[in-house]
Amino acid sequence: MKEVTKERTKVEKYTVYEAVDGTEFNTREDCQAYDDSAKGVLRGKLKSLIVNDEWNGWDLMGGNEDNQVIAVAVPHEPDIDIIIQNYYCDHPWILQDSNVARKEKLVAAVNQAYKDQDIILFGINCDDNLYLIDTRNNIIDRLNKLDKKEIEV
Repeated sequence: MKEVTKERTKVEKYTVYEAVDGTEFNTREDCQAYDDSAKGVLRGKLKSLIVNDEWNGWDLMGGNEDNQVIAVAVPHEPDIDIIIQNYYCDHPWILQDSNVARKEKLVAAVNQAYKDQDIILFGINCDDNLYLIDTRNNIIDRLNKLDKKEIEV
């Protein structure tokens, strides 16, 4: 006879309420309030523009594992406003006069992506706020330019 010690893992089921954009809540009321809020509505619209989730899990600046990258398409002109409004919802301070350059960079990137039918890469931090990385074409152009330079050691 042989004595064997084994472990049992207890599976615990619980209910969560999932908002339109996939955010989970513990109560129906919190989920409904979020879905009814401007951010919830905007995130739901943005989710329909996400074209590629394979970037998720990339360790972005700061090393926080909760940060992720999303690729967003701009197939139609009204989508420009959806993307910009999502960003403004996360960063209302960008509308102040002192942040004109950042606002212009965002608007230019979104408009360029629409014009070129390119995608835009955004980071989403652990607080669920978007931040602009750049368009795919701009990133590729920068990498190509870097590749052509000699690297000094």
